[in-house]
Amino acid sequence: MATVINKIKLCSLLSTISLLTLPIISQAEQIAPNPNPVDSTITINADIDNLIGFSNHGVISINTLGTLNNSITASLTNGTRENTLGSLNNSGNLNNTGGLSNFGSLINFENVSNSGVLGNGIGDNTDAGHAGYLANSGTLTNQVGGTLNNFGNLSNLVGGTLNNSGSLNNGTSSDHAGYLGNSGTLNNQAGGTVTTFGNLTNLVDGTFNNAGTLNNGTTNDHAGYLGNAGNLTNVAGAILNSFGLFDNSGLLENSGTLGNTGTLIGTGTYIQTAGQTLNSGSLSQSAINIKGGDLIGTGTITAPTLTLASQASLNMGNSLGSLTLNGDFHSSGNLVFKIGGLSDYDIFNINGNAFFTGGTIEFNLINGFKASAGDYWDFMLARTIGGWNAPSFAFNGLDQGLGWTITQTSEGERLFISTLTPITEPETYVMFLSGLGLMSLMLSRRKGKFSAWK
Repeated sequence: MATVINKIKLCSLLSTISLLTLPIISQAEQIAPNPNPVDSTITINADIDNLIGFSNHGVISINTLGTLNNSITASLTNGTRENTLGSLNNSGNLNNTGGLSNFGSLINFENVSNSGVLGNGIGDNTDAGHAGYLANSGTLTNQVGGTLNNFGNLSNLVGGTLNNSGSLNNGTSSDHAGYLGNSGTLNNQAGGTVTTFGNLTNLVDGTFNNAGTLNNGTTNDHAGYLGNAGNLTNVAGAILNSFGLFDNSGLLENSGTLGNTGTLIGTGTYIQTAGQTLNSGSLSQSAINIKGGDLIGTGTITAPTLTLASQASLNMGNSLGSLTLNGDFHSSGNLVFKIGGLSDYDIFNINGNAFFTGGTIEFNLINGFKASAGDYWDFMLARTIGGWNAPSFAFNGLDQGLGWTITQTSEGERLFISTLTPITEPETYVMFLSGLGLMSLMLSRRKGKFSAWK
């Protein structure tokens, strides 16, 4: 059965008395009937407003020339928790500045704009509350100040664009329901926040651009799954995997901040061109290439090869700690080690081979610590180390009159640093005498051990 829109136009307050009981509308039309019953279709071909609480149990179809405006004081409910038959199909424009709740199906082919609260399902830990299917193959925009809450199924389909400049919540810390699948383009714009405690997956055909904040779980709630099988690019934004699970099997590119205190796994590739990676959790990829910016952390990194380019730096973090690499290390970049005491210092533990083609290796005494002759630190461990003559070295904070050396121990390819008084056998060590600034470096091997001196 089809129901024709009742068009109510108020031209002046001098209209007939019977109209005084209706909402006062200036040059507008109110969608009707309310509620729209099951098996009834409302077709919108013009500019239509909803200024009241409206329930749809049938079908609302917004055609190409139609616009439905849900006002700031209004609420529009599509379907119910008990009856999910409501359908809202948009081929024109749907603008929500009030409350729009979807328990049925909301299908967008053209433009949906939200600056109010758009809820796909509701977070109440019940199956009924999680009902709601929102599919977008047009443009769905969550504006600044808008809130989009998903506890059902939100699918951004191939050809669709989902723009977020407000708050997009995929589940909550109290209700972990919510699936957001992207096969189109998802843009979390500067100032926008996407938080998932459910399942947010960028599928094979998907492109996810993040210039805002993307949270996977929180430090208080470890729920949250973030998956990427397509292209996920963090452009000057922040991706914070706070004890959630981040599974990357596609291409993950970072020029902002990637913070991982949880688990980042997968068979994908991680490339950083600028910004920083803060890893105190577990990070595992098929390839990790730090072309620029900083790699900072005290967690575990697993990859066949971790590459640190000349414009990039490796630091164990703001505090002292140990970073473990399961794989080979290729570096032409800059390594920074901090020493705060005989037992408080940075350690880079490489369960693989290391090869240097340039860059710098820098040591800094911190927290007021004063080194003495005879002190030493095993600061880097690896199976084999090649190209040790390629980087330049610096030691900051050493008292005048003390020197320092780098050599290998008898336990294979373990390296350590010692502060020493001047040594009379320079052929056995790499010696940097503070204040002398000697620039030559010679390498040799004696009795199977690496030796060098300056």
